[in-house]
Amino acid sequence: MINITQTLKDAINGNKEAKKELQSVKQGLYLMVFQPNHELYELRKGRKHTIQAGTTVIKPGKFEDGLFNRTSSYNKVWLYESNDQPAFLENVQIYLMADVSETTNHYVRVLENNYISIVKDVIKTFKHEKSASSEWMLSLEEVTIDKINKIYETLQEEIQYDSLSKSRSTRYNLKK
Repeated sequence: MINITQTLKDAINGNKEAKKELQSVKQGLYLMVFQPNHELYELRKGRKHTIQAGTTVIKPGKFEDGLFNRTSSYNKVWLYESNDQPAFLENVQIYLMADVSETTNHYVRVLENNYISIVKDVIKTFKHEKSASSEWMLSLEEVTIDKINKIYETLQEEIQYDSLSKSRSTRYNLKK
């Protein structure tokens, strides 16, 4: 598990080495932890998604077109409710939870199926949005580094388990 928040800030602010580092991670899983002191929002498909000040909202997700492309896109859409100024990088911690860049046949999608359940097993949450497909979750408890590490360790166990299966190891190019 790697906190990539500062690296993303550096990349967005023009640091070519930071951008290259993030671009080198082609596919995997991330975890965003929002803990804003001011209300934030994004406009999405004609509706407003708001995160209230003082709450903790988590967003587990996958990326298949590069870590930089996926995470930097959020910087353009999250704004402060009070002044419509960019708010993303000041209110989130982003963790790379699994780098599966060397895998094949969309292994990241296979891993994602268990990822949401793992997050819910470690952190007590409920849906933050009404949409049935939304992965945004309001945390009912403190999101500690120990809990994030537990999610990471469980994901690594899943990958290790899959790599022990001859058929999965071959199908997804998993290393033992």
